[in-house]
Amino acid sequence: MDLLSRLLRLYPVEVALDHVCKLGAPWALENPPTNYGVAPYHIVTSGSVWLYTSGFEPLHLHCGDVIVFPTGAAHTLKADPDSLPSLVRVETGSALPVAVNDEVGAQSEILCGYFHFEPGIAGPLFSSLPSLMVVREAGGKDMQVMQSLIAILGCEQRATGQGSEVILSQLASALFAIILRAWMSQAQTQPSMLALLSDPRLVRGLYAMLEDPARQWSVEELANTCHLSRATFARHFVKVAGMTPGDMLVRIRMAKAAHWLSRDTRSVAIIAEIVGYQSEAAFSRAFSRFHGKSPGSFRRENGR
Repeated sequence: MDLLSRLLRLYPVEVALDHVCKLGAPWALENPPTNYGVAPYHIVTSGSVWLYTSGFEPLHLHCGDVIVFPTGAAHTLKADPDSLPSLVRVETGSALPVAVNDEVGAQSEILCGYFHFEPGIAGPLFSSLPSLMVVREAGGKDMQVMQSLIAILGCEQRATGQGSEVILSQLASALFAIILRAWMSQAQTQPSMLALLSDPRLVRGLYAMLEDPARQWSVEELANTCHLSRATFARHFVKVAGMTPGDMLVRIRMAKAAHWLSRDTRSVAIIAEIVGYQSEAAFSRAFSRFHGKSPGSFRRENGR
């Protein structure tokens, strides 16, 4: 399994398509900030859209462009820079609600949804992302796949057949992985776990920790997997990842532990051993420091 697939399994994200907008100009939609753990996204499937959000210049988006707000920032979408809000109504009857208006100007269609993530589990992945992700329609395999998937999503959201809601959810989940991969290929990532994926000098070290998080990895052992000296590996790792190899290993272990606690009935002691702790007490202390609650409390809150 490739590294991005491992990270997406380690840091699960629930994806939802919320509604589709089919609007004639002029129009403007104000989107308030969301709670941490809810990341809105918009996919322009026809026409064009202007985006306004704090800290960024206005962006003109076109068919095939995708925007994601990992921190849930407030933002406004407009038909053009001069557009004011118009009366919008929601129609039901298809797999997704449809927001429409009565204006007769240039038409735009936007698929809108949310990425939901458990802050304690997937938080480290989302903290690797900027407050705004923009994936531009362009050439290349990822864009072709994304265009095809967006087209299928558009068709399915207009369907009324049985199973449409589940199909939309599964397609949207695949879309998140493709968006993330496409964004990584277009953007210069900030120091983070994701940045390690793009660094050929260090990626073997990350792979080793993901493959065997229970091992008591030393910096020298990780450096050997990357064919680097200990000093060179440590220096570059901190620069690219924004943390030490030891801190990265703790993050991976805590994500693994949270995954098992929320999805498995094995005892805390067994899970502690699986993720590399010699005693349940040491594991519980580390887990409580990282997640702000004990393993037992985390398990009860997540349905086990």
